[in-house]
Amino acid sequence: MKRDVFLAGVHKNPIAFSGNDLSKFWRKACGIYAPRAQGGHSLRNPTHLKKNNIAPLRILREIRLAGAQEEAKAGDKVVVEQVFKADDRVDVVGVSKGQGWSGFIKRHHFRGGAASHGSMFHRAPGSIGASSYPSRVWPGQRMAGQMGNARVTARNLRVVQVDSEDHLLLVRGAVPGANGGYVLIRRTKKVAKRSKR
Repeated sequence: MKRDVFLAGVHKNPIAFSGNDLSKFWRKACGIYAPRAQGGHSLRNPTHLKKNNIAPLRILREIRLAGAQEEAKAGDKVVVEQVFKADDRVDVVGVSKGQGWSGFIKRHHFRGGAASHGSMFHRAPGSIGASSYPSRVWPGQRMAGQMGNARVTARNLRVVQVDSEDHLLLVRGAVPGANGGYVLIRRTKKVAKRSKR
């Protein structure tokens, strides 16, 4: 869950990090891997949650825990300060805000035609391909269509502060999705190259 705050002259997005329970562990048959955990937020209640005395969850997500085979066990809570610290680089995955069915000017930033009185071409898409060859529309042609409401990953965001009292992770940068939405936070896979300046 997220909302906007403005602290010390830098815009930060606080992400609520609470209600994360480890509900189940398993290992692959072909060798020992780090255990993978599931957790989330209110409503679903499969049998392995009842067994471990965990409240019903809204989201069950499988996440691999690095180097946590012995110390972590089902029923444990994951708190924000155990996972992240200030100046960490993270990727935030969420579902972007849906814009509905959008025209090609809004969706693809096409210019459109002249707005003058005599023009017959204002916001129409124009040509979408030749007639004799290929006699069809090429796949991937940019047109009007559903915009947003898709899985988006914001990469290389910096953790500015970890608030252990309120279970908040303050992140600098754009976090995908609407306020109150659910996001997945993981350590970044591609570290940004620093400029030589």
